[in-house]
Amino acid sequence: MLQHNTRQEIAAETRRKLLAAAKSLFAKNGYKGTTVRSINRKINMGDGLIYHYFPGGKKEIFTVIVRENIEQSIDKMNSYNEKMEHLPLEEVLKKILILAENGFAENLELLKILIKEGSAIDFSKIQNIQRLLKTIKNRREWLVSFLKRRYEKGEIKKMDFDIAADQLMAISINNLFGDIINLEIAILPNSQKKERIVEHILNTWKKP
Repeated sequence: MLQHNTRQEIAAETRRKLLAAAKSLFAKNGYKGTTVRSINRKINMGDGLIYHYFPGGKKEIFTVIVRENIEQSIDKMNSYNEKMEHLPLEEVLKKILILAENGFAENLELLKILIKEGSAIDFSKIQNIQRLLKTIKNRREWLVSFLKRRYEKGEIKKMDFDIAADQLMAISINNLFGDIINLEIAILPNSQKKERIVEHILNTWKKP
Protein backbone atom coordinates (compact mmCIF):
# COMPACT_ATOMS: atom_id res chain seq x y z
CA MET A 1 0.00 0.00 0.00
CA LEU A 2 2.84 2.39 0.89
CA GLN A 3 4.57 1.72 -2.43
CA HIS A 4 1.28 2.28 -4.25
CA ASN A 5 0.78 5.63 -2.50
CA THR A 6 4.35 6.65 -3.33
CA ARG A 7 3.77 5.97 -7.03
CA GLN A 8 0.59 8.04 -6.91
CA GLU A 9 2.40 10.91 -5.20
CA ILE A 10 5.22 10.82 -7.78
CA ALA A 11 2.69 10.78 -10.62
CA ALA A 12 0.78 13.70 -9.11
CA GLU A 13 3.98 15.69 -8.66
CA THR A 14 5.08 15.00 -12.24
CA ARG A 15 1.69 16.11 -13.52
CA ARG A 16 1.93 19.30 -11.45
CA LYS A 17 5.41 20.03 -12.82
CA LEU A 18 4.24 19.48 -16.40
CA LEU A 19 1.35 21.89 -15.98
CA ALA A 20 3.56 24.52 -14.31
CA ALA A 21 6.19 24.23 -17.05
CA ALA A 22 3.60 24.44 -19.81
CA LYS A 23 1.87 27.40 -18.17
CA SER A 24 5.14 29.31 -17.96
CA LEU A 25 6.08 28.55 -21.58
CA PHE A 26 2.60 29.35 -22.92
CA ALA A 27 2.74 32.73 -21.16
CA LYS A 28 6.21 33.48 -22.55
CA ASN A 29 6.01 32.03 -26.07
CA GLY A 30 2.31 31.64 -26.73
CA TYR A 31 0.46 28.40 -27.45
CA LYS A 32 1.76 27.98 -30.99
CA GLY A 33 5.30 28.91 -29.99
CA THR A 34 5.44 26.22 -27.31
CA THR A 35 6.27 22.67 -28.33
CA VAL A 36 5.72 19.46 -26.40
CA ARG A 37 9.48 18.93 -26.49
CA SER A 38 10.12 22.31 -24.88
CA ILE A 39 7.74 21.39 -22.05
CA ASN A 40 9.57 18.12 -21.55
CA ARG A 41 12.96 19.82 -21.60
CA LYS A 42 11.93 22.39 -18.99
CA ILE A 43 11.49 19.64 -16.38
CA ASN A 44 14.09 17.27 -17.84
CA MET A 45 11.56 14.62 -18.81
CA GLY A 46 11.94 12.22 -21.70
CA ASP A 47 10.00 12.78 -24.92
CA GLY A 48 6.80 10.81 -25.14
CA LEU A 49 6.21 10.39 -21.42
CA ILE A 50 4.06 13.51 -21.42
CA TYR A 51 1.36 11.58 -23.31
CA HIS A 52 1.08 9.17 -20.38
CA TYR A 53 -0.25 12.04 -18.29
CA PHE A 54 -1.98 13.98 -21.07
CA PRO A 55 -2.96 11.70 -23.98
CA GLY A 56 -4.28 14.73 -25.87
CA GLY A 57 -0.85 16.36 -25.81
CA LYS A 58 -0.39 20.11 -25.81
CA LYS A 59 -4.05 20.86 -26.47
CA GLU A 60 -5.17 18.85 -23.46
CA ILE A 61 -2.53 20.47 -21.26
CA PHE A 62 -3.70 23.93 -22.27
CA THR A 63 -7.35 23.06 -21.60
CA VAL A 64 -6.50 21.59 -18.18
CA ILE A 65 -4.50 24.69 -17.21
CA VAL A 66 -7.39 27.00 -18.05
CA ARG A 67 -10.00 24.75 -16.43
CA GLU A 68 -8.12 24.20 -13.17
CA ASN A 69 -7.27 27.89 -12.80
CA ILE A 70 -10.92 28.78 -13.38
CA GLU A 71 -12.03 26.29 -10.74
CA GLN A 72 -9.56 27.71 -8.21
CA SER A 73 -10.66 31.29 -8.96
CA ILE A 74 -14.34 30.40 -8.55
CA ASP A 75 -13.75 28.71 -5.20
CA LYS A 76 -11.86 31.73 -3.88
CA MET A 77 -14.38 34.29 -5.12
CA ASN A 78 -17.32 32.38 -3.67
CA SER A 79 -15.67 32.35 -0.23
CA TYR A 80 -15.16 36.11 0.09
CA ASN A 81 -18.57 37.77 0.29
CA GLU A 82 -19.85 36.40 3.59
CA LYS A 83 -16.53 37.07 5.31
CA MET A 84 -16.66 40.78 4.43
CA GLU A 85 -20.32 41.47 5.08
CA HIS A 86 -19.93 42.74 8.66
CA LEU A 87 -16.50 44.37 8.44
CA PRO A 88 -16.09 48.17 8.57
CA LEU A 89 -16.47 49.70 5.11
CA GLU A 90 -12.84 50.86 5.01
CA GLU A 91 -11.63 47.32 5.69
CA VAL A 92 -13.96 45.92 3.04
CA LEU A 93 -12.59 48.27 0.38
CA LYS A 94 -9.01 47.38 1.30
CA LYS A 95 -9.79 43.68 1.14
CA ILE A 96 -11.54 44.00 -2.22
CA LEU A 97 -8.51 45.73 -3.73
CA ILE A 98 -6.02 43.35 -2.13
CA LEU A 99 -8.00 40.23 -3.06
CA ALA A 100 -8.35 41.41 -6.64
CA GLU A 101 -4.65 42.23 -6.87
CA ASN A 102 -3.66 38.89 -5.35
CA GLY A 103 -6.05 37.04 -7.62
CA PHE A 104 -4.56 38.68 -10.68
CA ALA A 105 -1.01 38.04 -9.44
CA GLU A 106 -1.75 34.36 -8.88
CA ASN A 107 -3.16 34.03 -12.39
CA LEU A 108 -0.86 36.45 -14.20
CA GLU A 109 0.65 33.77 -16.43
CA LEU A 110 -2.80 32.46 -17.37
CA LEU A 111 -4.03 35.96 -18.16
CA LYS A 112 -1.03 36.55 -20.41
CA ILE A 113 -1.83 33.29 -22.20
CA LEU A 114 -5.47 34.24 -22.71
CA ILE A 115 -4.52 37.68 -24.03
CA LYS A 116 -1.98 36.21 -26.46
CA GLU A 117 -4.21 33.37 -27.63
CA GLY A 118 -7.66 34.85 -27.07
CA SER A 119 -8.67 35.02 -30.72
CA ALA A 120 -7.66 31.40 -31.27
CA ILE A 121 -9.42 29.96 -28.21
CA ASP A 122 -12.89 28.47 -28.45
CA PHE A 123 -14.02 29.32 -24.92
CA SER A 124 -17.30 27.46 -25.40
CA LYS A 125 -15.32 24.21 -25.27
CA ILE A 126 -13.54 25.02 -22.02
CA GLN A 127 -15.34 23.68 -18.98
CA ASN A 128 -16.44 26.18 -16.33
CA ILE A 129 -15.78 29.33 -18.39
CA GLN A 130 -19.46 30.29 -18.28
CA ARG A 131 -19.52 29.50 -14.56
CA LEU A 132 -16.56 31.81 -14.04
CA LEU A 133 -18.23 34.65 -15.94
CA LYS A 134 -21.41 34.13 -13.91
CA THR A 135 -19.39 34.17 -10.68
CA ILE A 136 -17.74 37.48 -11.65
CA LYS A 137 -21.16 38.92 -12.50
CA ASN A 138 -22.57 37.69 -9.19
CA ARG A 139 -19.69 39.28 -7.27
CA ARG A 140 -20.37 42.60 -8.94
CA GLU A 141 -24.06 42.31 -8.09
CA TRP A 142 -23.11 41.48 -4.50
CA LEU A 143 -20.93 44.60 -4.35
CA VAL A 144 -23.78 46.78 -5.62
CA SER A 145 -26.16 45.30 -3.04
CA PHE A 146 -23.51 45.63 -0.33
CA LEU A 147 -23.12 49.35 -1.03
CA LYS A 148 -26.89 49.81 -0.94
CA ARG A 149 -27.03 48.11 2.46
CA ARG A 150 -24.28 50.36 3.77
CA TYR A 151 -26.26 53.37 2.47
CA GLU A 152 -29.34 52.14 4.32
CA LYS A 153 -27.22 51.95 7.49
CA GLY A 154 -26.25 55.58 6.98
CA GLU A 155 -22.56 54.92 6.30
CA ILE A 156 -22.47 56.43 2.79
CA LYS A 157 -24.53 58.82 0.72
CA LYS A 158 -26.99 57.83 -1.97
CA MET A 159 -25.25 57.50 -5.32
CA ASP A 160 -25.08 55.43 -8.48
CA PHE A 161 -24.11 52.16 -6.82
CA ASP A 162 -23.58 50.40 -10.15
CA ILE A 163 -20.98 52.98 -11.17
CA ALA A 164 -19.37 52.82 -7.73
CA ALA A 165 -18.96 49.04 -8.11
CA ASP A 166 -17.56 49.50 -11.61
CA GLN A 167 -15.11 52.07 -10.25
CA LEU A 168 -13.57 49.51 -7.89
CA MET A 169 -13.39 46.92 -10.66
CA ALA A 170 -11.77 49.44 -13.01
CA ILE A 171 -9.04 50.18 -10.46
CA SER A 172 -8.22 46.47 -10.24
CA ILE A 173 -8.22 46.05 -14.01
CA ASN A 174 -5.88 49.02 -14.43
CA ASN A 175 -3.46 47.42 -11.98
CA LEU A 176 -3.70 44.12 -13.83
CA PHE A 177 -3.01 45.81 -17.18
CA GLY A 178 0.15 47.38 -15.83
CA ASP A 179 1.41 44.02 -14.57
CA ILE A 180 0.66 42.21 -17.81
CA ILE A 181 2.52 44.64 -20.06
CA ASN A 182 5.29 45.16 -17.48
CA LEU A 183 4.83 48.90 -17.19
CA GLU A 184 4.67 50.84 -13.96
CA ILE A 185 1.33 52.46 -14.72
CA ALA A 186 -0.68 50.48 -12.18
CA ILE A 187 -2.88 52.46 -9.82
CA LEU A 188 -1.94 50.19 -6.92
CA PRO A 189 1.85 49.74 -6.86
CA ASN A 190 2.10 49.52 -3.06
CA SER A 191 0.18 49.40 0.20
CA GLN A 192 0.56 53.15 0.76
CA LYS A 193 -1.16 53.88 -2.52
CA LYS A 194 -3.97 51.49 -1.59
CA GLU A 195 -4.51 53.46 1.61
CA ARG A 196 -4.76 56.69 -0.38
CA ILE A 197 -7.20 55.20 -2.86
CA VAL A 198 -9.45 53.83 -0.12
CA GLU A 199 -9.34 57.19 1.68
CA HIS A 200 -10.23 59.04 -1.53
CA ILE A 201 -13.14 56.69 -2.31
CA LEU A 202 -14.53 56.97 1.22
CA ASN A 203 -14.30 60.77 1.09
CA THR A 204 -16.34 60.83 -2.11
CA TRP A 205 -18.90 58.44 -0.67
CA LYS A 206 -19.43 60.15 2.68
CA LYS A 207 -22.60 62.10 3.30
CA PRO A 208 -22.15 65.86 2.84
